[in-house]
Amino acid sequence: MISFFNNYERYFSEEFELTLDDVLISKNSYDSGVEKFNIKIDGIKLNIINVTKPIMNGKWLNVFDNVNLIIYCASLTDYNRQSKQIRNKNRLVETIEIFRSICGLECLKTIPITLFLGQKQSFYRKLEKNKLSKFLKGFRSDGDNKRALGFIKKKFLTEAKKVSADRKIFDFIIEDNSLDEISDLFRIISNLIKQEVKRK
Repeated sequence: MISFFNNYERYFSEEFELTLDDVLISKNSYDSGVEKFNIKIDGIKLNIINVTKPIMNGKWLNVFDNVNLIIYCASLTDYNRQSKQIRNKNRLVETIEIFRSICGLECLKTIPITLFLGQKQSFYRKLEKNKLSKFLKGFRSDGDNKRALGFIKKKFLTEAKKVSADRKIFDFIIEDNSLDEISDLFRIISNLIKQEVKRK
């Protein structure tokens, strides 16, 4: 993640070519579990903590001391994939369960959460060959992409409300991770943090 923010303009360039350093940095970032870094957007300094392995027996909870906002990112295209940790477990279902567990933690109950559901266009393309009803119980509107998207979004929000009815959740759909879109999203995050700081 640190490497991404340091190199995001290069990554989105039409001339981008993957290097060995990119691969090694990506692997090290994933293996480390928790990263901390700073970025500046519109004059606002953001201290970002990236938890790449949320299932760490609670060892990561202390990194959230004094945070103003939790950002939870999930890929819509995971609906037909298997969990890397649990055999025969749907990866998106697992992601929803982790989101629910985070929302239910007493120590985080006053911290608002921003939910990013990513890769919308890739998700729509994938639905053409992999029907959502085959992988997620309760969905019966195959062929209607908007209903499919709404179904997944509702799953996240409903599960969160079960464990924290008053939880403040800001949800956003990410088209396909373009540079402009990512920049806009971080400006939104910056504004949300400003609002939370003023509220406190």
